[in-house]
Amino acid sequence: MTKFIGSDPNIFAEKMLDSGFFPENLPPVFKIENLHEAAIGALSTNHYLTDKPTEGARYNASKRNGQRRIFTMPNPVFMVDCSIFFSEYSSQIDEHLSLSADGPSNPLFNDGAGRPIKINSHPEFHRRRRKDLALSRYVVKTDISRFFHSIYTHSISWALHGKTDAKKDRRDSSETVFGNRLDKIVRQSQDGQTIGIPVGPDFSRLISEIIGVSIDHRFRIDNGGNIPLLRLVDDIYIGADNLDDANSYLSSIRDSIRQFELDINESKTTILESSDDLEPFWPVEIRREIQTFSADDITNNRQSRADFVHFMDEILRAAKIRNDEGIVKFALRKIDDFNIWNIYWDLLEPFLIRSAISFPHCWDYVARVVAWRQRKHGVDSDLWRQVAEKSIARSARSGNDSEVIWALWMLKELGQAISLSLVESIIKRCGPFVVLLCLDVHQSSASTYNFPKDILLDRIGERPMLGSNWILSYEADRQFGFRLKSKNLQGSDFFQSMYDNNTSFYDRSADPVVFENDVTGTSAKNAIEKGIGDYDDYFDDEPDGKEDDEF
Repeated sequence: MTKFIGSDPNIFAEKMLDSGFFPENLPPVFKIENLHEAAIGALSTNHYLTDKPTEGARYNASKRNGQRRIFTMPNPVFMVDCSIFFSEYSSQIDEHLSLSADGPSNPLFNDGAGRPIKINSHPEFHRRRRKDLALSRYVVKTDISRFFHSIYTHSISWALHGKTDAKKDRRDSSETVFGNRLDKIVRQSQDGQTIGIPVGPDFSRLISEIIGVSIDHRFRIDNGGNIPLLRLVDDIYIGADNLDDANSYLSSIRDSIRQFELDINESKTTILESSDDLEPFWPVEIRREIQTFSADDITNNRQSRADFVHFMDEILRAAKIRNDEGIVKFALRKIDDFNIWNIYWDLLEPFLIRSAISFPHCWDYVARVVAWRQRKHGVDSDLWRQVAEKSIARSARSGNDSEVIWALWMLKELGQAISLSLVESIIKRCGPFVVLLCLDVHQSSASTYNFPKDILLDRIGERPMLGSNWILSYEADRQFGFRLKSKNLQGSDFFQSMYDNNTSFYDRSADPVVFENDVTGTSAKNAIEKGIGDYDDYFDDEPDGKEDDEF
């Protein structure tokens, strides 16, 4: 059994195709069904589908500190081919990954709920870092600049086989330099480009770790195996006894990274005394304060209610001063954990609105809370429609998909329509995931205008399933009345198999996650599901919903 694939390659392929494909943290309507069934023929015969170049569906998501992250959902043929490749060469890849077998990024297969590939969470990584670097006087801190986006696809073979051997045999079908096949699969998934790998699919976690392990190994060859080195994906920490060693290690890790046509992020690179490598205290303060309020009966306590309002303002103030929206998200998670929405709703609703408008990275949490509250007790739908429209109008102009998509999903939950001008702006500037949900909101609500089909059809083009709007074209045909099947079947026989097996990437009737197993539709205790945000920074969500002792 290999660690990253488990005991059964068939289960591995099914889990990767159904649960390891979508970008992180999409609304629950984005759900995959029967993709594995459509792929069984190719999987059982090890028949690679990669032939024509394809493009991935992009999703522009918010990050803390006003930054953005671009996810890409590659064409389904990429996922099928990766399933075949990693199953066929699992023992060789597992042996390669064992070069850093105890590293925080070491991928393990998860056949339960959630993503199929698991690595250490950020809190686990920080605990490990404190333990392994405890004897070090200095800490080298760096990361790989735009890691996934900058990976040179040919370096996949360099990592697996060595640069010299890989350059001697560049054939895609080489039996000895089998990494060339994966190189081709990745290139074909991004229209033939050799720079970058898709951000989002769990297969990309495996691909990046193939290179990351080689970086670790190269550093240890040059510096010995006892130097404390820790890497979580692209975040790297190295312990040193003195400044001279620290500078030497920094030069060495830079050289190791450059061996694969990558570089460090100089703006995030520093050498600091270990006594300065500390975590902020604000999560402790916020959690303790919210816990205190949750224990109070403030129904008729005017002073406690006034204190709570000031505390909410202080959270927003801290987020503004630190330029860190993660503070607001952390507070929202703790409010949900302590189940105080109902007690404080009249005070918390304005706080939620301010969070959505002023800290748009929080929109996914806000939408979840409003959808939960609507099903449990009801909300002022007209008020929240205005909030959504204002946010959509601003975010759609910039193509900020995540803010728009969660606002749209909230409107769908509330049964509210969206204006024609906003629809046109979304089609023009937002990604295919957003446009697909916009289609649903239009058809699910009492819209008084016809959907602008001509604009959407012009965007989709003549060979849609090979382009960046493939998911939009496929579901627009299957579920929303667009007659696109003949166009959708161009490019690969696998697309016919998807139709034949009723493969779906969108579930119009999907409930919010917290209500999925709620027969009555009213008993969900929490608004925000556990275990979301694996790609996000560690203060946004704590693993498995558990309290972190460090906080």
